[in-house]
Amino acid sequence: MSEDGSLGAVERFGKKINTKFHEDTPAFTKDGKQFTLQETITLTKEVDLMLAIVTLLKIYSAKVDKDGNWNNITALPFNSDSYQTAHPALSSR
Repeated sequence: MSEDGSLGAVERFGKKINTKFHEDTPAFTKDGKQFTLQETITLTKEVDLMLAIVTLLKIYSAKVDKDGNWNNITALPFNSDSYQTAHPALSSR
């Protein structure tokens, strides 16, 4: 988004955010310097005495650095390997 609020050309966020897995549902802060996103991850877990590949949805936060790169990608503390977290949203409150 341009300084005047108009939309410009679409650009990739970089390899740290655009991985081989599915990233979805970004929610940006008003200043555009931080956002949350949903990411699909896979784990190998023991289920009923067998190994299984489990797909989970987790929510992460990312911040833009002074050079305009998205860094500080952090899993939010309420994520779990026991349940899904999805569809992040931000509020001004």
